[in-house]
Formats: sequence, C-alpha cells, structure tokens
Amino acid sequence: MDSLIKRLKVAIPLIVITVLAFFLPGIAGKLAFTALALGLVLPTVHEACTLLAIPGKTGYKPTLMAMLAVIIIAPLFCSECLPVPLLLFDFSVLFLGFLTGCFLLFHNGTSSEEVIHFSKFTLVEVLLCGCLAPLPNLFHYPENGPSLLFFLVLTTKLGDIGAYAVGSYTAKRPCGNHKLAPSISPQKSWEGLVGGVACSFLGALLCYAVAHNRLEPLNVWAAMLLGILAGTVGLVGDLVESAIKRSANAKDSGHVPGLGGVFDIFDSLLFMGPIFYAALLICSR
Repeated sequence: MDSLIKRLKVAIPLIVITVLAFFLPGIAGKLAFTALALGLVLPTVHEACTLLAIPGKTGYKPTLMAMLAVIIIAPLFCSECLPVPLLLFDFSVLFLGFLTGCFLLFHNGTSSEEVIHFSKFTLVEVLLCGCLAPLPNLFHYPENGPSLLFFLVLTTKLGDIGAYAVGSYTAKRPCGNHKLAPSISPQKSWEGLVGGVACSFLGALLCYAVAHNRLEPLNVWAAMLLGILAGTVGLVGDLVESAIKRSANAKDSGHVPGLGGVFDIFDSLLFMGPIFYAALLICSR
C-alpha cells in the first residue's frame, strides 16, 4: 500500500498536467501537448539506449531522438492532420532514420560490436519510435483527437493500476497468487492480469457512456474490445520492458520517484498505440 501511495503522489500531478495539455483549446493546447510529448518521449529514448548500452559516440541515440522529435512536431505545421497522410509521413521518417542508422554502421565500422549496436538501434526504433509514433497523431486526429488519446491513456493506465492493486492484494492472501512470467517479472500474476483487464474494460465502458459523442468514430463494441486489449496488450508491453531491464540488471529504467523512469510510464502504451490507431482507421471507414 505504501508503494502504491508513493506512485500516486507522482502519478496524480502528472495526470493533471496531461489533462491540461490535452484539453487546452486552440494552438495553446497543441503547443502544450507537443511540449509534454517531447518532455516524456525523448527521455524514454534516452533511458532505453542506456539500458541497452548503446554508446553515445555511435550517433544512434541522437538519430532516434531526432526521428521522434520530427514525428511529434510535424503535425503542428499541417493545415489538415488527416490520419493516413500522417501515418505515411511517420513511415517515411522512420525509413529515413533506418537509412541513417545504416550509414552510421558503415561509418563506425562493421565489427561484431558495431553490428550489435546497430541491432539495438533497430530494436529501439521499432519498439519506441515506431510504436509511439501514432500517439501524437491521435492527438491531432480530426474532431475528437485529444479525447480519443485521453481515452487510450486512461484505459491503459487503469489496467496498470488494477493489475498492481489486485496483484499486490492477492500476493498477501493465504494461497498467494499465480505468477505469470516469473523469469521476467516475478511480481506479475494471473490474478493481476484479470484485475487489470477488468479495470480497463470498466473504465472504457464508463468513458464511452459519459462521453461517447467525443469518442467518434468508435462505437460501443470497439470501445469494449479496446478496453479488454488495453489490459492484456498493455501487460505485454510491460513485460517487454521488464525483459530489457532484466538484461541490464536494472530495477527501474530511470529515476522518477515512485514510478522508476519515463520508460516505465510508457511501457504499457507501446503496443496499444498502433492497435488503437488501426481501430480508428477501421471504424472511420
């Protein structure tokens, strides 16, 4: 319980700042969100490169940060932020970033160590740059972008909170709980997974009931499915980040009090971002 309270002391102010950035009107809101996104995503890339021991002298980390910065800032200069063109723009930036990584590999040399660094660069590009790219696009989605992105973040993070609370509670019961992936994350349990999915699902239903007009083009069935996925796919992202931390013998990705690191905040959103964006494109047809 003390650990949960410690997390909430940091998480609640962050949530308040996020809500303000999401719902300020006009250009002020867009600038606030862009600043918030840059302030969260770029440290995430830094933490991932640190965990994977990618040396700064290779040039890979600045390339990754530049890619995400361009993807986050570019929608500010679009007169109409249409979903498909933005997605194609993101793919183009990611491909150019990959070509830059190839150039850096040739420049740094093709020793086995340099090839390993290039492989890690590619992993971070796919895992972070590729998976996080849809998030700023969601904010600039026509009509209801901020509300849609807020729905995604809220349902996914409710899954995190539910999984943590239920997992912590059942671990203290006489029969304990059943470990989900003890070799990667000993604290994750099947009971926590059920609790996380239940919280995400109920949160999605409540959000849709209260503000369904602001969640178009989603319908109630899409909202329910996304609520279930937020609790399950979110856990997959958490486990992937846990595997990276375990390989680096690190407990946390960074030094954010109560939350570990910025990468720890984003891990559950890694795979939900592309899934949610795809769901919007399907529902809008």
